[in-house]
Amino acid sequence: DTANRCVELLLSMDDDEAKDIALQLEWLNQNRRDASDLLIEEAEKQLKQEWSPCIDRGIVLWNPEWKTGLLGLAAAYFVKKYYRPTILLGGDGDVLYGSCRSVPGVPIFKALQACESLLVTGGGHEMAGGVSIRSENYHAFRAAFLSVLDKAPADCFLPVEYYDKRISLEEISLDSVRLIQKMEPFGQGNPVPRLLVEQVLLNDVVLMGADRTHYRGILTQDGTSVAAVAFRKKPPEQWSFGMETYDAI
Repeated sequence: DTANRCVELLLSMDDDEAKDIALQLEWLNQNRRDASDLLIEEAEKQLKQEWSPCIDRGIVLWNPEWKTGLLGLAAAYFVKKYYRPTILLGGDGDVLYGSCRSVPGVPIFKALQACESLLVTGGGHEMAGGVSIRSENYHAFRAAFLSVLDKAPADCFLPVEYYDKRISLEEISLDSVRLIQKMEPFGQGNPVPRLLVEQVLLNDVVLMGADRTHYRGILTQDGTSVAAVAFRKKPPEQWSFGMETYDAI
């Protein structure tokens, strides 16, 4: 749907009306999740058939049935899982429309510029972009895009987790959270600070959610314990000697 329903919810002065709109938005959001999960499942199957991880430094997939409004979410999923610049395209007409996501060190807009002769439109910034191409140029565009990625340094395609500061669990408090909030708004050029807490024990793990895709537990370090929740992540596996020791970011 459009964002108008969200605006109507925020402007509503009637509780019953607001509740109805909120329920509509929840229904739409659940449909979006279901559609996203299905798209990702289909893309995973296609990926196994078309992608050579030892050869291809990027992922380019097209399915005429994919809804373009969901492609950005799915592309971000593949970048996070496989750490490869990803372009997903949808549409069954003369022109295909797609979303692009990249990894640090590989500016997606420069990669698109190098394929400009095969584009109808294209643009974005270092980490994300949008593109449209003619359907007959799909294979040529895919080959050209992957060829551009071959020129990037090899270490750009190795997953790296960056953090801003190493802290202890004892330093995590509402005061420290409020201090970080003073740096808002976060976004491109001002990313959310990432803090590294090492040598942490994870205990009392409980799966949550209707599809059990989230979990909560207790993190402990040097006598300090805090409750923690992880959304859309599986709990870490236990080590064979019975103690769970993990780095938590």
